[in-house]
Amino acid sequence: MFLGLFLLVRGLPALLYRKDLPRHDMVSLGLLQSAALPLLVVISELGVATGQMRPDNAAALVGAGLLSVVLFPIIGLDIHHRGEEAETAHASLPHS
Repeated sequence: MFLGLFLLVRGLPALLYRKDLPRHDMVSLGLLQSAALPLLVVISELGVATGQMRPDNAAALVGAGLLSVVLFPIIGLDIHHRGEEAETAHASLPHS
């Protein structure tokens, strides 16, 4: 759930560039800006220390942050490179 929320809250602003960027770049931007970890660790630690957050919720939040840092850049860069390859292939086709 947290991983999906990272995409929604942090990645959705990439839609602001939908007129300025190709679709693949907009999707990669959304994924790259969705990665989060350092602030989550601090927030979780403070929440648990003050009794405002349960340890299992803190662990889930930090785990999702770790997954976002590992997965989102890999997926985002793959989408970006595939989009560039498709643009290059399309540009090299003979135009009639």
